[in-house]
Amino acid sequence: GLSPNSLYYVRVRARNVNGWSSFSSVVSATTTTGPPGMIPLEDLKVISIGKRNMSLEWTSPADLGSPVTRYEVQLGNGAVLNSTQSSMTIVGLEPGVRYSVRIRSYNAHGWSNFSIPVYGTTLPDVPAAPIVTRYTADDWSPVVTTRTLTIQWRVPNENGKAVTSYEVIVDSEDLVILNSTVFTKVDVNAAGMHNFTVRARNSIGWSQWSPVVWLAADPSIPGPPMGNRTTALSRRSLSLSWDAPYFNGLEITQFEVTILGGQFNYTSMKVNSSSISLSQLEPLTLYRFFVRAKNRLGWSSMSSPFEIITPDRPAQIQAEDIARLNATATSISFEWPAPADNLKPITEYVVSITGPDDVTKHYTILDTTNFTIFELVPETAYNISIAAVNSEGAAVPSEDRQMWTEPIDLGVPSFTAVEFGLTSSAGLLAAAGVVTGMLYWRRKASKRGPRMKKMNRKGEDYSLRSFGAHDAETVASDPDAVINPLVMQRVQQASGRGVMSATAQKPTGALARLGISVDKTSASDQEGKIDSLTKKLISMRQMEHASDHHDKL
Repeated sequence: GLSPNSLYYVRVRARNVNGWSSFSSVVSATTTTGPPGMIPLEDLKVISIGKRNMSLEWTSPADLGSPVTRYEVQLGNGAVLNSTQSSMTIVGLEPGVRYSVRIRSYNAHGWSNFSIPVYGTTLPDVPAAPIVTRYTADDWSPVVTTRTLTIQWRVPNENGKAVTSYEVIVDSEDLVILNSTVFTKVDVNAAGMHNFTVRARNSIGWSQWSPVVWLAADPSIPGPPMGNRTTALSRRSLSLSWDAPYFNGLEITQFEVTILGGQFNYTSMKVNSSSISLSQLEPLTLYRFFVRAKNRLGWSSMSSPFEIITPDRPAQIQAEDIARLNATATSISFEWPAPADNLKPITEYVVSITGPDDVTKHYTILDTTNFTIFELVPETAYNISIAAVNSEGAAVPSEDRQMWTEPIDLGVPSFTAVEFGLTSSAGLLAAAGVVTGMLYWRRKASKRGPRMKKMNRKGEDYSLRSFGAHDAETVASDPDAVINPLVMQRVQQASGRGVMSATAQKPTGALARLGISVDKTSASDQEGKIDSLTKKLISMRQMEHASDHHDKL
């Protein structure tokens, strides 16, 4: 097609058996239809930034004939956010981290290109609370009556400033200041329980205290694992992790996972880490996981069940549920119900439309379950198929639903100017010419009687009377007359292909809906369609005239 938001110049000339006319005056037109323009870098600004948030604003780009309906904001860490406004505050960020942000916009014709990214660094904050675990060298012996307890910890996020020191509270009363991440309590009573909590400090201040950890001097078999987390999940695979219990006493050496569901029913497997990944799962299936832990003294009891349902692609849309809303000679509007998303939100629909030339065009539709396709051929059947898409992929496309465009309305409208469509580099349908050419023929026929001759592609012996010089002058002086498109040849276009409209003042009435869109066909095919359509219109007008003449008699 032509380039959006581009200026084109067009002039036209016609030909009959006596030769070519002079060119018309130049008509200019600027194309507008298309996806929005890219948001310039200078129009995207970070207006404020905090420890865990960032506020942005931008200028809406040129919409190119269709209003911008949404924006997609993409962070450098892969997160994607959506907005219908030209501003946004992003929350949930980490302190002291440099983020990149880029934006693209969407209208009915698709997505714009992403903007050049802007950057912002969130303000630093105190460290995150440490995570405390027991350190075990696994040298415990029941014959040793004095014990030591060692804990270790890590800070999950320093939040932009390095940690410089730690504080440890032992048994709710003893405060110890350290520069390392390990602490050992000596001479521990073998029969007692002891508790520990830790906090970290950077140049901004102290973190929160960690949760209190209770430990026994004498170890035992582990407690059951807890705190399951699904770290990845798709229709065919998943990854599951869990937390080891605090009261394990000794190093945990192994976990056993028992699976119930699908082809893995009552399958047990042993792993050396607190996570497991499975593949070749069945979509939309409930899986239950039971986990137990082992140390040198034995196995723990089984955990509570971890339950996970695998997602799937959306359900198939049924062809009978695709309903026509409206149709004209050159457009069809239709809608469909949203199918089951199968545990993953539907993000878009792919609409496929196959025309009489067996060429299928695909359209991506967001945030709506209705669509209008334009630039169709009148009184023609089109096959429509729709597939929903989520993060698991595209559903099975619906069976084809056939819909027809309406026939051309042959009523003669009132004219204020001429509109024509320019298709590819050759081929012209002067909608005004079809009707006014027939009017001119009708006036001639009423005086001289109907006269139809076989017509060839060059215009000799065409179905109207041959235009002589006098006829050409008459046509030029008649405010209602435009040279019939049968005697027109090619219009040279400077560049591009597709459909372009150049309109000074649009015709009113049914003629405004008359149009032909020819995509990826030869110039001869285009002219053939024009000739065929015009012959049909002239034949119908001739029959109408004959009927009028009979009524007068």
